[in-house]
Amino acid sequence: MFCMKCGTSLPEDAAFCPECGVPVEKLPQPEVVPVPATPVPSPAVAVPVPAPVAVPEESAVAVPVPPYEAASVPVYAPAPQYEAAPAPVYAPAPSSVPERPGKGTRKKLPLVIGVIVAVVVIAGGVTGFLVWQESKRAEDYANAQALMGSGRYEEALESFTELGDYQYSQDLAALSQDLLDKQAAFDLLEAGDLQTAKPLLESIIAKTSDQSLIGDCNNALTYIAASELFDAKDYAAAREKLGPIISADIPGARELDNKCGYALAEAELSAGHNYAAYTGFSALGDYSDAAARAETCKLPFPATGELWHNPDFYSTSSSIRIDCSNVSAAHYYKIYAGETLVAQLFINGGASHELELPAGSYTIKEATGDMWWGPDDAFGPKAHYEIMTFGDGATTYDLGDNRIVTITLNTSAEGDSVGGRNTDLENF
Repeated sequence: MFCMKCGTSLPEDAAFCPECGVPVEKLPQPEVVPVPATPVPSPAVAVPVPAPVAVPEESAVAVPVPPYEAASVPVYAPAPQYEAAPAPVYAPAPSSVPERPGKGTRKKLPLVIGVIVAVVVIAGGVTGFLVWQESKRAEDYANAQALMGSGRYEEALESFTELGDYQYSQDLAALSQDLLDKQAAFDLLEAGDLQTAKPLLESIIAKTSDQSLIGDCNNALTYIAASELFDAKDYAAAREKLGPIISADIPGARELDNKCGYALAEAELSAGHNYAAYTGFSALGDYSDAAARAETCKLPFPATGELWHNPDFYSTSSSIRIDCSNVSAAHYYKIYAGETLVAQLFINGGASHELELPAGSYTIKEATGDMWWGPDDAFGPKAHYEIMTFGDGATTYDLGDNRIVTITLNTSAEGDSVGGRNTDLENF
């Protein structure tokens, strides 16, 4: 018996081929179909008929029957004739035999395993590369954000551009460019080139959606507008426009605010408003020579006497004499006839002065203090101001014709007690 696959000779009781492992299927033995004999008259000669021989091959082969010599036998009646038996019919060999794991399969197994291992290694390598690539991009993204946060916009722009469409890289690249443009505009502001900076700032506002950046650019444009007002010598309007942005980090804004303050203080000083000028210069701190200019606003006490007298109220017929001999502080007086200012009078401590006036009804306002700022600002807003009262509290004094009245501070005015009603510099 032989293996149908590899041709190896097999033992009769083999179930599998020991060489290739294919299961052994025993081929069916040819079935001999007996043919009934029909008596045929013949000589009585016994003719032996050999049995058919089965060939253990893939196809059946008829084996010829060797001739026999006739034996010397008695002659009998003719033997019956038989028809030749048909050739044995064998079942066809199976075209294929199911395989079971055996030697051939074992030969292929290492190759299959190798292919699987290679695929796994390649897949693992690709996965690892993708993981590494993602990690690297995330790291580059974080570094680019850090560059932007530290103001290194050019490097940030380059990094975000290299990252392509990773997360928000494209938007941040555009923002980095806008920040670079803003930086360029602010450099122009610092250099004093406002006209070149202005359109650049306007273009940033038009294209960006970042509200913080828009706010910075609007503040810069406000600074440019204030500068134009300053050039037009409208210092108050310029400073008012700068007010909301003075704390913003706009190049030149604080310098311009100081220049406006200085110019306003000089204007106040020129107008004789020394206290306002002093306040303005002092607020500038160590800017330019502001501290020295503030000191020039302080004035020495004037000599006792009239600082100003309305020419419409000169008369020698009557007078009011104010006596400060019993006080040490300097006093400043304004005398009114209704709403009309009649005279301004300064009396140092321990002195007195007589003011010639026509007969009439007068209001006398008094101020005292330590620092003199001039007729308009008197002793400054923090000094003591009051309106003199007479007798039962009247705020006016009736001066008769051809009379000289002496008003002694803290005592009386010709028998009438003298007091005061508090007021302030604005109403002095």
